[in-house]
Amino acid sequence: MSKSTEIPLDLDQLNKSEVAILRAVLTLIVSIGYEKMSMDSIAETAKASKATIYRHWPGKAELTADAIRWHHNQKHVTPFCAGSHSETKSSKSHSNQGNINELLSSENGDIRSDLILLITHFSKTMIGEEASLIAAVLWAMRSDQKLRDLIISDTNSEKGKLTDIIIERSRSRGIDLDITIPNLIQEIVYSQIMMRLVVTQEPIDENYILHLVDEILMPVLVSRGYR
Repeated sequence: MSKSTEIPLDLDQLNKSEVAILRAVLTLIVSIGYEKMSMDSIAETAKASKATIYRHWPGKAELTADAIRWHHNQKHVTPFCAGSHSETKSSKSHSNQGNINELLSSENGDIRSDLILLITHFSKTMIGEEASLIAAVLWAMRSDQKLRDLIISDTNSEKGKLTDIIIERSRSRGIDLDITIPNLIQEIVYSQIMMRLVVTQEPIDENYILHLVDEILMPVLVSRGYR
């Protein structure tokens, strides 16, 4: 089906058939893997026609990216895959950005407090995804360039939003952070949380978050001139 026949889809306003399709993707990618998951198996699991699938998604990569984003939206948290192939601009990441702003609505006093809140929020997001789903998506990205591009692009977009928050709140306190500092924070936090969740499978609890902030991130900030 050509791209011109695709109908943009608002992930916040889905019918039962569309929800069933997205749920089928999430189930199949974990149970049989991305490579074995086909449009036929998705349609069969969702009890939907392939015509319905192709009406909104040109291929498996775009459908998988939207399924992940929809899954995040159901949990009302910042998405692992922040953008989507089919969502409208008016709805894109609106509720998620609102959650972040609400999280930091009060003045916490310093960047350490901001980091604790942001990392707690981020870790809850990742835990909500379950390690099996994250592992399945990461494995799929190794073999599908299109899916990899979608996930990386959307993840970088979400990282950029959190970086902006750190910079803006620091400036409100009279501190002009070097842009490399928030970017470095993002890289460290993302890699540490993913390692703990997917590889070591150790708990991401309050003690670990405090360790990450006080023994890793704050020393890095100090080494970069932050006082």
